[in-house]
Amino acid sequence: MVEFYFISLFITGLISIISTLFTLRRNKEKSLFSLLIWFIIRFSVECIVYVKKGDLEINFHPLFHSSILLESIVMLSFYIINSKKMKWKQLFYLVPIVLFLFENQVVSSIYSPCRIGNLGYNSIMVILLFEILVFHRKLISDKIRNISMILFLYHCIAFIYTLFIPNLRTNIDLMKMVYPVFFVSIVALNLTISYLLLCLKPKK
Repeated sequence: MVEFYFISLFITGLISIISTLFTLRRNKEKSLFSLLIWFIIRFSVECIVYVKKGDLEINFHPLFHSSILLESIVMLSFYIINSKKMKWKQLFYLVPIVLFLFENQVVSSIYSPCRIGNLGYNSIMVILLFEILVFHRKLISDKIRNISMILFLYHCIAFIYTLFIPNLRTNIDLMKMVYPVFFVSIVALNLTISYLLLCLKPKK
């Protein structure tokens, strides 16, 4: 089953990267570049974990902490580009950095699970993507609005999943029921955004 999960995530992740690259060749929207970097980060982490999963001496938590920090910064750039009326919006970049330092220097260490950073990242993106959809919808293209909606739904699911992950780790039967839902949300995210990207028309 693990092989199936990885192969599915690998194929759909690769499709999302290729789709974004192809779209960027004909549409130079800055937010699409942020999206490309986000997909690459996620794809790279999945590949590293799968390749090294048999090495029991490796602690992947530093990789996850770093990944969440980078994903947060890249997704914040997506928000900043599309929230055209917001002043001092660059200050949002400080939030994931502060959470990263707080969790790894005060609460625990970089070798422990990335709970605060993960919850902080997903909750912030739920709020900010909701803001884009409600207050900036007229300032962005239909396609970017649709992509923002997909990202919003995904981060909602990811937030709920991350919130209950400590309970899931101690209940294997529950994990077997819940993880497939989260897995499907990732696959749907990759494929739906790929479809939307390939339908984007180049700017005239």
